[in-house]
Amino acid sequence: MMIGYLKKDIRFSANWLIIVVVYCIVAGFLLIKERGESLYFIEFLIPFFAVYFPLGRLMNAEDSKDTRDFLRRMPQGACGRVIARTVYILALLVFSSGVKILYKYLLIEGYDLMSEGKLEKEVVFFLAFLSYFLIQMIVFYKTSYHFAQNTGLIACAVVFIIALIGKYTSINISLPEVNIAVVIAVGVLVIAGLIVGAVKAERSRSA
Repeated sequence: MMIGYLKKDIRFSANWLIIVVVYCIVAGFLLIKERGESLYFIEFLIPFFAVYFPLGRLMNAEDSKDTRDFLRRMPQGACGRVIARTVYILALLVFSSGVKILYKYLLIEGYDLMSEGKLEKEVVFFLAFLSYFLIQMIVFYKTSYHFAQNTGLIACAVVFIIALIGKYTSINISLPEVNIAVVIAVGVLVIAGLIVGAVKAERSRSA
């Protein structure tokens, strides 16, 4: 069953899950100390690394012939494994995004998630993170752990450059106004397509 594979993921990454909780709390306290001077770190670093490192631990553990042979002997097929891994990622994103929003309430005076398109923005970020990690899974299934992890370094570099541009230039980098229903509909379609792609890639790897 899918639940068995999900339990395996949690067991394999238990230490990293504890680190994630500590990381989210410490990162938030550091940001409070800075009084919000670097709020873009909340937007990216808290949810990104809350998933990146535990997921990397799982990919590293699976990046061997012996582990792939073991997975092939498990009752779950590729579809069950990918869905379980997606649920794992979703849980981490929900937790870290909740922490991120909590710290925004603490850092930004008068912050209201339900005003001025803020909820739409959070949904866009959430779906973007989920899409990225599903892409990372596909890259892992088709290549290797190290190659997949390198995509995270590239993502960090891109975000860092964008943050510097936004902070030290007059260029206004912001999301356009979006309709939340449209965003969710498009996001669900994209994520469904990525899950299908991940299943195909996992089946090919396990063949």
